[in-house]
Amino acid sequence: MKFDLLKSKYIKHLEQNDKLAELTVRNYVNDINTFKQYLESQSQKNIGELNKEDFRYYFVFLFEQNYARSSVIRKISALRGFIGWLILNGYLKEDPLPIARTIKKEKRLPRFLSYENIDLLMSVPDTSNILGVRDRSLLELIYSAGLRVSEVKDLQINNINLTTREIKVRGKGSKQRICLIGPTSANWLETYLNKVRPSLIKPNSPPNVFLNRFGGLLSTRSIQAKIKTYASKIGLDGVHPHTLRHSFATHLLDSGTDLRIVQDLLGHTSPETTQIYTHITMAAARRAYISAHPLAQEDGL
Repeated sequence: MKFDLLKSKYIKHLEQNDKLAELTVRNYVNDINTFKQYLESQSQKNIGELNKEDFRYYFVFLFEQNYARSSVIRKISALRGFIGWLILNGYLKEDPLPIARTIKKEKRLPRFLSYENIDLLMSVPDTSNILGVRDRSLLELIYSAGLRVSEVKDLQINNINLTTREIKVRGKGSKQRICLIGPTSANWLETYLNKVRPSLIKPNSPPNVFLNRFGGLLSTRSIQAKIKTYASKIGLDGVHPHTLRHSFATHLLDSGTDLRIVQDLLGHTSPETTQIYTHITMAAARRAYISAHPLAQEDGL
């Protein structure tokens, strides 16, 4: 069977798994496409004829393309998932992949924005028009509640309680949690819901909170693009929705919030996942100490 047909069947299988976010499925598609392009460059299109040596060459190819180590790990993982599905469904008789060896992932601290940059970012949307009000409400909500982009995209009207300033979101693995929002975010959200969203609604509009100008769902890609565009206007590159989520967590910990509370608000299953933000705050504290404390400078720390 042709590679494209097998890939289409596998992607359809992933899309039917409600535990996978839209962005995760898109990454799988991109990673499998990388493998397909490699096969075409080697004039090999029949995956059933490949052996372990062929896959080893592909792994070497990934490193030679200067992908980040985390990207290589993800692409290999996506390929293993695809191969496993092919075997499970009888398209391959045996596993042609080499025995997995652990590739150590580089530890990179999540990026976050300063309080000043957060304020600047919030002020960028032009709130004299309805789409600017929508976008200001969107930015405030992601930062105020520490939401994932998939969570804000999927948020529906009946998930919001402006009186208690609480929202119910569906996170990873379809797990629900209650998130809190501040008064500023609540005010912008109320303005959007009462004065803007009604003018965007069309007969076939979904119950989701954030709509595009045609009354349809504001997609993950659109949210990412908007945040990137607004950030670039104040000279910030590489800012995405998760940067606001990282900022939310870091600022809470900076203000002395208990790690377990931040873990619950973020929807992390394990405290180890949240623990990385304490490394960020300690790194910032060390930089401040070295630059400001006279003894630290004298000791050459």
